[in-house]
Amino acid sequence: MEYSERTKRVRIYLDLDTLIPVPSLLPHLIEILQRDDCPIIRERAAKALATYRDKGATEALIKALKEDGSELVRKIAADALGEHRNENTTVALIEALGRDDNKWAWEAIAEALYKHRSRKATLLLIEALENNPSERVRVVAVRAIDKRRGRRPTKALIKTLNEDESWLIRTLAAGALGDRWGRTATKALKKATRDDHPIVQAMAAKGLRNFWHGMPKVAA
Repeated sequence: MEYSERTKRVRIYLDLDTLIPVPSLLPHLIEILQRDDCPIIRERAAKALATYRDKGATEALIKALKEDGSELVRKIAADALGEHRNENTTVALIEALGRDDNKWAWEAIAEALYKHRSRKATLLLIEALENNPSERVRVVAVRAIDKRRGRRPTKALIKTLNEDESWLIRTLAAGALGDRWGRTATKALKKATRDDHPIVQAMAAKGLRNFWHGMPKVAA
């Protein structure tokens, strides 16, 4: 593969794992991530791009997450995008979570989404929880929403506990509601003690015990 002399030098530093990212290297790192034949070199380029808060770096990492044939490169791209927190990145991570079947990759995607804590990211995760057909996406969404407080996340958890077809998702929603004060959360948990699945019933009962013993951590 033909590179310019400067890009060749950058690649050598990546090969030796001695590269120090500086602004002038950005276009060379993007080119290497997109074109290099060696997945280890692409992985190191993606790791280096995590330090750049630049639209071009973000777009290159999203492209690698979507298209790179190496699960290791996709994993590192997801790790890097955990540091690039904006709406486009949140959307790309949610889409990739539903598409990527590699365990390393989607676990990294999940961890990246947990770091996206803006109001817009929360709304996107709620939308995924309520509407995405992939159970894996909804598992990550409910766990991420568990870390968010306020009426809208609580309302989404209650709706999920009442309506989601997956007993696993309902169980996670019950567990999240058990850590929240609030009349609506208590009402939903009481209803869930009559859920069709015994594990959901048990988690709801545990959440109610938290209320009775004054253990919920935060207000809903």
